[in-house]
Amino acid sequence: MFSRKKLSMLAVGLVLASFTAATPAMADSSGTLPSGCSISANTPTLASNNRISFGGSANCKSASSADFRLVRDFSNNVPDARVTNVNIRDNGTGAYQYSGVTCDNGGTGSYYSEIRLYATGSPQRVSKTVSLSHC
Repeated sequence: MFSRKKLSMLAVGLVLASFTAATPAMADSSGTLPSGCSISANTPTLASNNRISFGGSANCKSASSADFRLVRDFSNNVPDARVTNVNIRDNGTGAYQYSGVTCDNGGTGSYYSEIRLYATGSPQRVSKTVSLSHC
């Protein structure tokens, strides 16, 4: 039988272990872009009514689809949060394009666009990170 003190120490140890095991998501490009493929993520900007505009384009005949995401960058070793994710399926041309607007509960924050192709090498590219005051 465990004493209360031992159970408390075990709980503290498990909580601390969960903090050290987590690896934050960062605004990094990753994966290998297949030959003949390209990704261009647009830097987020403010659109009408202080909404955040994001998106970009990609070309890759070997991809089955592409995710276009707006991501909030928290920097301080806190995982970034995907605010919006839009998946575009292949239409037979290998060309993917998206431009959208969204809000993120008001205030000011740092954001970047992220595009991931579902293709060999799992390529993902990100835009420059910018600070925006938004709806």
